Amino acid sequence: MDTLKKIKTMSSATIDRKLKHEKEVLKFNLHYKKRKDYSLLSEVPTKTSIDLNRQVPGNIQVDCVEHCGASAAGEYINSLATVDIYSG
Repeated sequence: MDTLKKIKTMSSATIDRKLKHEKEVLKFNLHYKKRKDYSLLSEVPTKTSIDLNRQVPGNIQVDCVEHCGASAAGEYINSLATVDIYSG
């Protein structure tokens, strides 16, 4: 409740100054947002989790992970994991 009281007593200019960095980050993220390439998506057959039959073996979920930390420079490991949704 102390935070709410402090916000209510702040002027709008002070709130704008406090949120300046957050607004810049939001504007940057909107400007450089990745666009989906629907031409490739239409060529590759995929199923969403709604389409999968969980009662029949053979429906797998695939996950590819790059283990490199904050940078892909230097050596790192890629792993590929598959899980059968029926059996886990």
